Amino acid sequence: MSEVKLLLGDCLELMNGIPDKSIDVVITDPPYGIDKIIDKRGIIGNSALAEKTIYSIPYWSNNGLNKEQFDELKRISREQVIFGFEYLANILGKANSAIVWDKKLKNNWDDNFSDCEIAWTSFVRPTKCYRHLWMGALRGSEKEKGNRVHPTQKPIDLMCWVLEKYTNKYDTILDPFMGSGTTGVACVQTGRNFIGIEIEPKYFDIAKKRIKDAQQQMRLPL
Repeated sequence: MSEVKLLLGDCLELMNGIPDKSIDVVITDPPYGIDKIIDKRGIIGNSALAEKTIYSIPYWSNNGLNKEQFDELKRISREQVIFGFEYLANILGKANSAIVWDKKLKNNWDDNFSDCEIAWTSFVRPTKCYRHLWMGALRGSEKEKGNRVHPTQKPIDLMCWVLEKYTNKYDTILDPFMGSGTTGVACVQTGRNFIGIEIEPKYFDIAKKRIKDAQQQMRLPL
């Protein structure tokens, strides 16, 4: 059974107490330093394909990952996988390889959203692509109403794939920008140990429940 440790607070302050290279891999989707993800009222959706969802007003999205945080991530971990490469390239620098998440799965689908997301990695290996539909209400997984609880939430399937490709069973994974806890859920499902840090109490509580539910599901008899 995976070991899970969840911490509420500022990730920079909490990472200061983590020993050098004690984390196997950091896997995270930090704030990008942009405010265009959701509107000023904290709303996503309101169309034929995506019902309106109201989240917290996204003050946190305006302040992206900074160099001090990134330096701490590198100090405490052996490897890193960080989503938002296209927004954070000035902080992350050159990637040894990248992960491309294809969110639409077809050409000539023209709208205002990105066709894909890119993760920077410290691994020295070929760049990989993962294809998984995740556009508004059009999703390849987690389609049930109410499953989306965070404005930048990633699919569990995607994070499980990242874990299986870039980590080993029983590794310790840190997500210092835990959000709704998707990385933690994926760690429970794939047998990795997880440390999650989240600064916003609302999302910390959501992540805590989602991860606890995943743990209980893993304990159910076959």
